[in-house]
Amino acid sequence: MDHGVRLTAVEDALDDATLDAETVGDAADSAGESLDEYMVMEDQQASAEFRLQLLGAYTERALETAGERAGLL
Repeated sequence: MDHGVRLTAVEDALDDATLDAETVGDAADSAGESLDEYMVMEDQQASAEFRLQLLGAYTERALETAGERAGLL
């Protein structure tokens, strides 16, 4: 993936939910569900599977940081 995309599965996981560690984890786990298989780049530096794992980790980190800054976590 070489451009920004909207992660609707993450949005859906957060919609009408209380922001806590479980919600953040569930939302991060769903991050890759919004992408079609062809959207995840695979090359000699990283497999598509690894890039999806990174997407989940980065999503979780971003949500945790946002929650902490807002005083919710």
